[in-house]
Amino acid sequence: MSPFILLVDANEVSDVYVHLLEQAGYQVANARHMSEGRNYAADSPINMLLLNNRDEQADAYGMIRILRQSHSHVPLFVLTSSDDENHIVSCFEQGAHDVMAHPFSHKVFLARVANLLRIFGIVHDAAGAIKAGDLHIDHASRMVNRGGESWN
Repeated sequence: MSPFILLVDANEVSDVYVHLLEQAGYQVANARHMSEGRNYAADSPINMLLLNNRDEQADAYGMIRILRQSHSHVPLFVLTSSDDENHIVSCFEQGAHDVMAHPFSHKVFLARVANLLRIFGIVHDAAGAIKAGDLHIDHASRMVNRGGESWN
């Protein structure tokens, strides 16, 4: 199984990110509103939260705090239209693990997604396996290994 990314983005451009991430082998759900993102994050097992904050909505900082509180073990990556250093620092202070200002390279974006997942121990294997801590799920062989114990 591929890592599952929740994209919170109310903009039309979100389809571009969904397509990029799916082409790279990730599973993606797109929440079009902050409230939908909160509900989805509360009800679904996710491996990464991706918040596209193009309009610098006041609710974005609140969303970052809420997502960090409820999903402290999940990387939070914020995309923003502002390259203002105070805004970027505020995103980090609220709990973002990475912040990237528009416009940016799609290659760099995908590299940063992969890097955050790797840092958090969620390894994306192109062959269909994922690793999270001592848990290894190999989709191709239908094997699960945790702490040295295997199931199939």
